Amino acid sequence: MLGPQASPPTPVPSRISLRTGAAEENSAHTTINARIEDYEGRQVVSVELTFENSPPDQPAQAEFLSLLKIGSGTEFSAVRVRDSLQALFDTGRIANARVEVTEEGQSKTGPIRLRFVVQRQVQIGDVRIELGTFTGTPVSADEIRSRLNFVQPGTRLSKQLIERNAD
Repeated sequence: MLGPQASPPTPVPSRISLRTGAAEENSAHTTINARIEDYEGRQVVSVELTFENSPPDQPAQAEFLSLLKIGSGTEFSAVRVRDSLQALFDTGRIANARVEVTEEGQSKTGPIRLRFVVQRQVQIGDVRIELGTFTGTPVSADEIRSRLNFVQPGTRLSKQLIERNAD
């Protein structure tokens, strides 16, 4: 059986979006592109992590939050935000992530809230081979399994991987 192939490091996007207004008070937010330097040194009053396009999973969210290098009560640092994104990608369980910054109040020097929005990477959890009745030369489950390159649980699932193993 072949071991997992080493994949190149996942590039970490440096996208930060600014949402103006308090989230609870105003549902019509304006998202603008802001420079990351605009937030340096500002007080972070809350950090949350949510999943995009998948249901909430409190244990997984807590695990990912524990990897973040920035937290409530700290000063904003672009380096710590980037290190947090890298830590998330390094798990191999993240397909995409971004950070949304929401300013508290009207001051451009006031506190901010951070929200890490994460798309989870689909991974193979288990591979089962169930053979029904057939005619012709018998094929064992072990023979089929030996021809699959993605049998290992935890492998990232992609269209390319499926096509490569479809023969």
